[in-house]
Amino acid sequence: MRTLKNNQEFYEHLDKICSRLRLIGMSKEADQIYYLLHKVAWTSSSELFEELELVFKNLLSASNATKIPQELKKELIGYIEILSNVQ
Repeated sequence: MRTLKNNQEFYEHLDKICSRLRLIGMSKEADQIYYLLHKVAWTSSSELFEELELVFKNLLSASNATKIPQELKKELIGYIEILSNVQ
């Protein structure tokens, strides 16, 4: 996963992940990420990061594992690692 310079790049990259999820028929999951990023007024970034980590872990659960391309799985795993270290 490439290094992101700031929060805006982070959000933009997650919006791209949402687009990719929609392309593979995972619109509900993409909408959930979009909602967390753009519709919730967080009191701290750690709250957002905790919620995103949960969503990403759910995306990688056994029930979803076969739907997600390997490259996207690797990105999600990278985000989980980053988010768990930031909190």
